[in-house]
Amino acid sequence: MNVLLIIATIVIVALSLIASYYLLKVRQLNKQQLEQNKQNQAAWQANQDELIKDIQFIANSMLQQQCEITEGCMRLGYLIPKVDDSEAIKNTFKHIYNHYTATAHMPIKEAYQALDKKEQFKLDSKRFSLEAKNTEGVLQDCKKLAVHIFIRS
Repeated sequence: MNVLLIIATIVIVALSLIASYYLLKVRQLNKQQLEQNKQNQAAWQANQDELIKDIQFIANSMLQQQCEITEGCMRLGYLIPKVDDSEAIKNTFKHIYNHYTATAHMPIKEAYQALDKKEQFKLDSKRFSLEAKNTEGVLQDCKKLAVHIFIRS
């Protein structure tokens, strides 16, 4: 009977030690996971801050005529949704989004170079026409965008 009591005690002590070991492991993993989440949040926030700086730089470049309207709208149409993809932001900067939507299908770089001169001329004419039509509204949006404060989530 004493032998069984000793064996039961050893088993209980062993199981308690094993349970304690795994409890400590779980706590350690939870602490590491919390730290990793903090690092991920900080990295995400730094990325958002960089995107906002880029957006405002492009808007200012457009205002100073250092960047063409179409190129700026294409860049902004890609970057802004990475910071805020709400309908409210699209309505606030509707001229930029309208111009972006109107020109997004136009080929650029190598695809543009691959077109024959006639097609390039046709696209350029269309782009110039859109720019003439949209420049005033786009520049108004750029003025707002250059000082816009994006809501942090």
